[in-house]
Amino acid sequence: MCVSCVVLAAVLLAQPLAAAQSSDRDRRDPSTLLPLEELWTTNLPASPAAPPLHADSRIYVPLRDGQIVAVALLDGEVEWEAVQTVEGVPAIGGGLFYAATSNSLRALSLETGALVWQVSLPSRLSAPLVWNNGWLVVALESQALLALAAETGETIWNRALGGVAHVRPALAADRMYVSLDNGGLLALSLRSGQLLWEQQFDGPPTEVLPLDDLFVGATDNHFYRLSSVDGSVKWRWRTGGDIIGRAAVDEERVYFSSLDNVVWALDRASGNQRWRQTLAARPTDGPAHADDLLVLAGLGQTLSFHDPEDGMLYGRLRAPTEVAFPPLVLTEPTLGAVVLYVTGDGRLRALVRGATPFLVEASVAPLFFKKPTAVASGNDDGDEDGAEAGPALISTLLPPPTLDGSPAPAGLTAADPSALPTVVAGPASSVAPDNSLFTDVPAPVQATVAESPRTETTMPSSAATVPSEPPQMARRGTSFAVQVAALTSRDSADAMVARLAANDLPAYVFEPAAEDRPRLFRVRIGDYPDRAAAEAVGRRVEVTLATEWYVVALP
Repeated sequence: MCVSCVVLAAVLLAQPLAAAQSSDRDRRDPSTLLPLEELWTTNLPASPAAPPLHADSRIYVPLRDGQIVAVALLDGEVEWEAVQTVEGVPAIGGGLFYAATSNSLRALSLETGALVWQVSLPSRLSAPLVWNNGWLVVALESQALLALAAETGETIWNRALGGVAHVRPALAADRMYVSLDNGGLLALSLRSGQLLWEQQFDGPPTEVLPLDDLFVGATDNHFYRLSSVDGSVKWRWRTGGDIIGRAAVDEERVYFSSLDNVVWALDRASGNQRWRQTLAARPTDGPAHADDLLVLAGLGQTLSFHDPEDGMLYGRLRAPTEVAFPPLVLTEPTLGAVVLYVTGDGRLRALVRGATPFLVEASVAPLFFKKPTAVASGNDDGDEDGAEAGPALISTLLPPPTLDGSPAPAGLTAADPSALPTVVAGPASSVAPDNSLFTDVPAPVQATVAESPRTETTMPSSAATVPSEPPQMARRGTSFAVQVAALTSRDSADAMVARLAANDLPAYVFEPAAEDRPRLFRVRIGDYPDRAAAEAVGRRVEVTLATEWYVVALP
């Protein structure tokens, strides 16, 4: 048999396999985390000065007006306030709240906020405080590192570092790992502060994740796995930007963010790329696990949720104003997973998995028509239209639908696999109504996947031609459409179609069957011969109208 025939046969055999793999990726189980709904929102007396901290049944937030507030996790009620100026990032542990001023370190009772002990400091903090099993670690601008007994504030040891630590030291077993601004990474004995080994990078390393080995990024545009025994490099991966924040891991993969607006997943053992996903905004920290998804925050108002297996975007959540710090993800015995964040204007909000979303009528239609946002700028602040009128609304994040017409997996709250999530009424809140929180839930956005280092398969980026035929003439068959909404009001659906048609997009309403409950009018665009063409049109919709979208398979 000729070589060309063999090659041709191999290509023909590979095509169904690739199609099956793509189809398998499209059939996703619903997330155990989503949809989310508001548990409570508390208006704090002032803007936050540091990230919220969690211990037992309370959330503790330092404020810029020189206070610390303790908020009940279950209902958002403020339980106590203490006058305490905080510099840097505090820590919690052993029943105490540890906060530094310009010249002292103080421990407050978590129960009452009362002062328990206070010691003087020779200089200001240079890195977040760290509590771990009775140890309190303090890094100073004077290049000193202190290890204190957390219960009493007594100094156990004090050593010079030879550089300034700006990121949180990491403690594991009997060791401490300290990243320095001169590119050094030190492994110290926790008991004595003695240097065990040192590794040097071409840029300052980020916070270390200490497990069986050490996982750490650096501003030399590399992410590393190091031996915890001697600091030797087991593998490294080059990125297009500095690494930011701490990594997250599971049994198979390690996840981290870089300042070229990318979140990465590498094979934990080999360092080979498993996938990468471009983010809509510059990340402010590494990813965090929230139930079965990864959650990321960037500069702006948006939290995004991704599938750890391949980076697919499961949904986005929009905060009312800019998120001040990366979200706090925790598990509470009666609530399950809780996603908690604080905005720059002092709104502390807790979100939990939704139970019974309720459909609302045309009053929510304006939420789908945001002013266009320049994607190239990396600014996802959006706008605040519709924030003052109507009832308090909270959005629902639904898992991505199946695309093959099969029944929706258990747990979907929409009527069928092609239904978009709808805005639902949230539980009663102790604050004034706020309509500015809503969810943008596009189709799962396929990450760039590569099974071996430097071998990448990217999505087509060329724009597709929008078909000129009227919407009612759209073909039916093995093809795809772009869906932008599923509404309970035909008038709202028609209004959205008119808006899309004004932008030369062949939109139409896909009407529900008579027996469908609930009756949802789906706004769709076109009939495209392949998924890539539909995705190109979806991206055009997102850029020109700032409207979210996803691709559905037509029957």
